[in-house]
Amino acid sequence: MVDELVKATDEEKAGLVTRLGEVPEVDLMPGVKTRIVPAQNMTLSFAHIGPNVSGTPHSHEYEQVIVGLAGKIDILLSGLLYAISAGEVIVVPGGAEHTGITGDEDCRVVEIFSPARKDFEEKLAAAKAGTAPSAASVPADVAEPENGYPRATEDEWAAMVTRVEEVPMVELRPGSNTAIVPANNVTLSFLHLSPGLKAKPHSHPHEQVVVLLKGEMELALDGKLYRVYAGEVGVLPGDVPHSGVTLDVECDVLDIFSPARKDFEEKLADARAQQR
Repeated sequence: MVDELVKATDEEKAGLVTRLGEVPEVDLMPGVKTRIVPAQNMTLSFAHIGPNVSGTPHSHEYEQVIVGLAGKIDILLSGLLYAISAGEVIVVPGGAEHTGITGDEDCRVVEIFSPARKDFEEKLAAAKAGTAPSAASVPADVAEPENGYPRATEDEWAAMVTRVEEVPMVELRPGSNTAIVPANNVTLSFLHLSPGLKAKPHSHPHEQVVVLLKGEMELALDGKLYRVYAGEVGVLPGDVPHSGVTLDVECDVLDIFSPARKDFEEKLADARAQQR
C-alpha cells in the first residue's frame, strides 16, 4: 500500500500535522506559557512552567490528563499534593479543584483536556493573529495557595498517579508495544515501535492524536503519505482508514484516543492479570 501512496505536499501536511516549534506560545499566567494543539474531541496544551510558580486553585468542567515531560511539579488536587515527574500521569476529573506548584526548577507537561476547550482555541487564534494580551498578573492575596497542604501518602499517590514505566506492556503486533493509561474521556497509549514496521490500514471510530516523542515515521491517510518527526503532532479523524510505517529508527509515540478505548482497557487488564 505504501508504494501506491502519494507524498503529501507541505500544504497538505500542514493541514494534518502540527510542528510544535511553529505554534505561537500563549501566556496563561505569569511563569506559564503553552503551545496549544486543538482537535475535535480534545485540546492539547504543551506547557512550560517556570520555577517557583504557584497557580490559584480552580476547577472546570473538562477532564484534564497531565503527563510529565521534563522536570517536576506538584499538582494540588482536592487538598492533597501529588508530585509529578517526567514519565508520570495524573488524571484530574472534571469539577475537581486543582492547581500546579513548581519548586526551584522549571518543568514541561502536556495537558489533555476533554471535551475540547474552545477558550484555548480562542487564545491560540489570538496568538496567531498577534492580538493575544500578555498574561495578567495575579493579585498578591490569591497568588499562592495557602501553605500547609498535606502531601499524598504513597497509597494515595499510587491511586491517582501512573508511572508509565511500571505499566505492563501490551503487544499490539510484533515490534509494536504499548503502555496504556486510561481516563474517563480519553485513552493514552505510550507506544514503542521497532524500525521497519508496516501497519495494515485500519480504522476506528475514535479520534486519534499522534504525538511523536522520538524518531521519525510515516503516516498514511486518505491516499497520502505524511512524514512525521519528533516534536510534531498529527490529528487523525475517526472512521478514516490509516496506517503507520517506521523507517530505520525506533520511535516513541504518544497516541491519545477519544472517546476512551474500552478495547485497550481490556488489553491492559489482561496484561495486569498475567503479571499476577
